Amino acid sequence: MIVDYERGDAVAGTWYSRDLHYFDMTLGRRPKGALGHFVEDGGEDRPVGPILFAPAGYHYAGQGGRGRQKSLAVVIEPARLVEGDEIGTAIAEGLPHFLSLKGQSLRGLLARIEREVAAPGFASALLLDGLCLSLLVETARALRGANEGCVRKGGLSARNLRLIEERVRHGETAPSLPELASLCQLSLRQLVRAFHAETGRTVGDYVQHVSLERARQMLRSSMLPVAEIARKVGFSNPSAFSAAFRRACGETPSSYRKQG
Repeated sequence: MIVDYERGDAVAGTWYSRDLHYFDMTLGRRPKGALGHFVEDGGEDRPVGPILFAPAGYHYAGQGGRGRQKSLAVVIEPARLVEGDEIGTAIAEGLPHFLSLKGQSLRGLLARIEREVAAPGFASALLLDGLCLSLLVETARALRGANEGCVRKGGLSARNLRLIEERVRHGETAPSLPELASLCQLSLRQLVRAFHAETGRTVGDYVQHVSLERARQMLRSSMLPVAEIARKVGFSNPSAFSAAFRRACGETPSSYRKQG
């Protein structure tokens, strides 16, 4: 289901199910103060990313500040879709990454589910079952990939990665390399080398990827002009933004907005 409401006060709550997996993908910016933790992970609050995953059998506790909350909520009964234990094993080993799942495939599947929920078509229930099965498989792959990435040496600390992610996702403008280096208390050269060692990509590629992700969310959830969205995500002019958006998404910003 699609959840859309305005919070007048800060809230806190918990989620637990023995038999259901729960996904939450924000369709806009999360209100400030979106923090959470899993009891099984020691109970330390950390920022909640665009995609939250609360698997069956795990206790999640979260909190958020005032503001609008618009999300896609997906609840899956895994026993109906999956036999065998490969996915369960990947989930059990992925606890550190539940608060912020990463992966273009995951975002694409959840966006497809959102569109089908908003405008059901022929054989919608059957299609959603298939999408949910794919979502579980891609989640397991993302968690396994994240775990393998944790063994890399010479990269950024987890703290600095979180600082960079929060700044890129929630800043009013796109950050510069010197700003990110200062945020991490590193030299520009140290930041560039450490970021590439940790993620396998350049800082610039990452910033543009997240900026375009933010742009997609704003195109879907707001009526801001395309030029204003381009400015907010760090592009100097609408033409450069449209060209980058088309390369990444296969369509223009205006076309993408019409489909939403």
